[in-house]
Amino acid sequence: MNIKKIDSTGPAAAGSSNSGLNKEFGSHFLIELIDCSPDRLTKVKDVKLTMTEVVRKSKSTVVRSYFHQFQPEGVTGMILIEE
Repeated sequence: MNIKKIDSTGPAAAGSSNSGLNKEFGSHFLIELIDCSPDRLTKVKDVKLTMTEVVRKSKSTVVRSYFHQFQPEGVTGMILIEE
């Protein structure tokens, strides 16, 4: 598995006129996992393990996580960190 960081800016950091904010309050990370085995993307346990490993390697602190198993297959998930 390779990890490619796609985006690390939030709306405030980009100076969005909709935000009404002039300073950044935090960063947002959208991460793309590349070269994953397709079999590991169909079950919550595998996706959660992979995402948890990414958080561990980043030395971040988990606030909460949520994962959902679609039927017949497919997964979505998120991990909220406090840094």
